Amino acid sequence: MSLSQQERTLRTPPTAIRQSGWERWVFTHADGTKSFVKGASAVGAVCRKDASPRHERAAYLVARALGFRTLVPTTVLSKVGGRVVSVQAWVDGDVASRRRGGGWLTIHPKIQTFDYIINNQDRHSGNLMVQGKRAYRAIDNAFSFGTTEQSLPSSFIFKPAWYALLNNPQRLKAQLVPLVGVTATRAVLGRLRRLADAHERRGRH
Repeated sequence: MSLSQQERTLRTPPTAIRQSGWERWVFTHADGTKSFVKGASAVGAVCRKDASPRHERAAYLVARALGFRTLVPTTVLSKVGGRVVSVQAWVDGDVASRRRGGGWLTIHPKIQTFDYIINNQDRHSGNLMVQGKRAYRAIDNAFSFGTTEQSLPSSFIFKPAWYALLNNPQRLKAQLVPLVGVTATRAVLGRLRRLADAHERRGRH
């Protein structure tokens, strides 16, 4: 299924709905596709409760812009009972907390880099899915795009293609501003610039 087809499917009304917690549902769509649906989150310093679905969609768009095409499952916005929700493609696999006898997996540099760029304040072993041996899927990205900055990750990657994103950020800005606002969008690009600077300094040593 192509990306555009998957997004269209996730936006179709479900044929079955199962409650999965407060403001959480599992949808089954007409073709059998399953999705995980989130509404509001508990109020916190990082994310207003009504912003949660938009942050999920924004995290997906950032991952796509960075070339991390499978890191965040396809995520769209829809409505349930007139309220905005995020609808994310269902991910089969284990949460990281279940691997290695329940111990915490060392987070891959790609995950550290992504979480730094979106300023994710809530990555833990319960919201990182593992498929196979090393295929990670970053789910539950609502508590991102906050104003409390984090230090550069101890292990990070930088792709030369990201210079083009920094030099021509208009498309990403157009995608993110309606979801997270101007300030958070500028902060995303600022973190990307700091990664570029750190990458250049590392290359000189």
